[in-house]
Amino acid sequence: MDVFSGIGTWFHDLVQNCIDGLGDTLETIIDLLPDSPFNLINNSAVSEYMGFLNWIVPMSEIVAILQVWTVAVATYYVVVVVLRWIKAID
Repeated sequence: MDVFSGIGTWFHDLVQNCIDGLGDTLETIIDLLPDSPFNLINNSAVSEYMGFLNWIVPMSEIVAILQVWTVAVATYYVVVVVLRWIKAID
């Protein structure tokens, strides 16, 4: 019984090290990405009027709808490519 607990601990440590390594790799990749372009809006002269503009034209809702639409279209194209790859459709 003691031998199996040692193997379980070893396996747990191996999986934990793999997850830590993956997390470090993803963090490094994310650090390479540029800063958000929307920070420029916060520093511009228009930023004080964005609340009024958002009251007239609901920009946050428009951005949210565009995000959902983009994800839906991208998902559709990925599914079509996969189905064509496995020759399920022409």
